[in-house]
Amino acid sequence: MNANPYLENLERHDSQLFRYFGTTDAKFAILTNGLIYRFFTDLDNPNKMDSDPFLSINILDIRENQVRELKKFCKSEFDIDSIFSTASELKYVHEFKNQFAEQVENPSDELTRLFLQGCYTGQKTQAVIEKFRPLLKKALNDYISETMNDKIKNALGGSGG
Repeated sequence: MNANPYLENLERHDSQLFRYFGTTDAKFAILTNGLIYRFFTDLDNPNKMDSDPFLSINILDIRENQVRELKKFCKSEFDIDSIFSTASELKYVHEFKNQFAEQVENPSDELTRLFLQGCYTGQKTQAVIEKFRPLLKKALNDYISETMNDKIKNALGGSGG
């Protein structure tokens, strides 16, 4: 564990933790500034700490699923194999969510082309992709909003739309 002063920029200490990790038998490393806790392991290359954490927790904005993962580090629950297998899942789920968020904000040519395959019979030229990109962005955002509204209505006991 590498503990730094409160609110210290953690990126400045990644390399130090990376060096520590390589000189120990530890399977996990934690980098913190008291507010943010980043959990690392060696998923990409054995005995070499990954450059990205598999779990990052902000104490002021902790989520229920993060609490479940954090509990796995408690002495009574600690199981290296279980944490390691979960780490891989967490890492990729996090990356998928980041990519999804990016695509919702700025649909790529590839995603736009994929959606066009199901509803547009003409040539998918760059001009066509540029024309439909804002419509895809609107459709994705509308779908997310409508889905969230339905879930809220259902949670409050109303009927979804």
